[in-house]
Amino acid sequence: NGEFNIDSYKEKFEDLVRKQKRIVSIINTPANNPTGYSLSDEEWDKVLDIAKESAKDPENRIILMVDVAYIDYAGVGSERRKFFAKFSNLPENIFVLIGYSMSKGYTMYGMRSGAAIGISSKEEITNEFYYTCMHANRANWSNGTRGAMSVMTNISKDPAKKQAYEDEVNKYKVMLRNRANAFVDGAKECGLEILPYRDGFFVSIPCENSKKASDELIKENLFVVSLKKGLRFAVCAVSEEKCRMAPAKIKAVLDSLK
Repeated sequence: NGEFNIDSYKEKFEDLVRKQKRIVSIINTPANNPTGYSLSDEEWDKVLDIAKESAKDPENRIILMVDVAYIDYAGVGSERRKFFAKFSNLPENIFVLIGYSMSKGYTMYGMRSGAAIGISSKEEITNEFYYTCMHANRANWSNGTRGAMSVMTNISKDPAKKQAYEDEVNKYKVMLRNRANAFVDGAKECGLEILPYRDGFFVSIPCENSKKASDELIKENLFVVSLKKGLRFAVCAVSEEKCRMAPAKIKAVLDSLK
């Protein structure tokens, strides 16, 4: 129905909790890679209701790992950040872990840097998380990427630089939205089936024999990534005009392979 399959999620979640009393649920939202899907606030309520129901057994330990790598380019304004408030006052045996990517948010892909943010209703748990991360990081790679941390710190401390950064992000955010809308509209016009898109850098097209489809599209100078169950098209890297044209070319190739 074009929405998150909450029934399937609930079934798998509860089955794992019953079997092992422990679960780590990883959700890449908003702007999922590769689908471009974002959980709505209503869908988040349902996900958390499932977790809270399992948390009624104090022996169960639940971690919700939320990968928000593309959050700075998702939604209009701050609409895709509202769900964070839902993580307040959860049961003590639910720990929320946010994975943030400074490399994505600040368009510095070559400087790998990010943050792990722990959220718990129990201070003792967040302190344990902090010291565990600190020692694990030191033991594995000594420190984060200094250049990236310096850039982020300098921008955050300087109001003028911060405003310039926010203006630049918004410009590219609008550009991305226009490109994605062009692709989605083009897909509707030619009848190309795509997975539900709400935000993000990519759109996914379900198909069989994706590698063959990708090879044929290369002959048309159209480059996609072949996945196990389809193709990934990067609206972030293609002009608005070409995003509108691409769906018809993709559909023609897929139809020819049937």
